[in-house]
Amino acid sequence: MVSGQQFTDATSQSIHEKLFKILNAEKDDVLKDGDINFNMALISGVSIRTTPSMYTITIEITCKQSRHLIVRLLNAEGKIERMFGWYVIKGANITTLSETTQLSIGTYRLDIIDNDGFVIYNTQLQKSS
Repeated sequence: MVSGQQFTDATSQSIHEKLFKILNAEKDDVLKDGDINFNMALISGVSIRTTPSMYTITIEITCKQSRHLIVRLLNAEGKIERMFGWYVIKGANITTLSETTQLSIGTYRLDIIDNDGFVIYNTQLQKSS
């Protein structure tokens, strides 16, 4: 059972590393605004629609394969304001992030992250009122 214990420890360490990467907005992972990291071969298109007041944020992702993704909204200081998991299927996927009225006026970054913790898309959003 020693090998089973080693596997569990390695798996646990890998999960902790991925979670740390997802929860921490690393500067190295930031893409240019609106860029898609096509090296991940997951996403063929992303559309973000919002109102100036950011009452709701609509996210549309076109995927080449079904996959679990994480959507993360960070404020200007890098603090996570919203984060949720999203299982997307091959083809078009649409979701709406609501209850954003309590967010302060300012600039936010929306990241889409694969389940390995790599940022595959990000964009800047501005809440004006």
